[in-house]
Amino acid sequence: MNKILLVSHGTMAKGVWDAINMIIGESNNVLNVCLSKDKDSESFKRELTEIIESIPVEENLIVVADILGGSPYTSSLDILNSKGRLNESIVVSGMNLLLVLSLAMKQEILSKSDVWEVINESQKGNTIFSLAEDDASDDDEL
Repeated sequence: MNKILLVSHGTMAKGVWDAINMIIGESNNVLNVCLSKDKDSESFKRELTEIIESIPVEENLIVVADILGGSPYTSSLDILNSKGRLNESIVVSGMNLLLVLSLAMKQEILSKSDVWEVINESQKGNTIFSLAEDDASDDDEL
């Protein structure tokens, strides 16, 4: 079973968690911790540590952070390292709803290679809408 832990600045992780629960139903496999303006970094780290410690080592842990190099991301790496779980966990940056939804819907245990495939597929959801007649003129501008 995959456990997905969402970490972010502000309430992004909770918002994505709420949307996931609305789309696929309540999931015990998706958790969230937010570094919000009313929570200092030490409180965030304590909460993050408690959640990581509550996840059995046998569970496949995938941490999805909002920003590469941000405090939630680096705190996750530090805590996973201090708990001896860094090598067995997968830490992803660039949280978005399609990415997390795709991960949450997977039933099989995901490897790093599997997660890369999900990342690549979810990036296809980033596009600009254009009308059919606009397509020809858009090509001319490139």
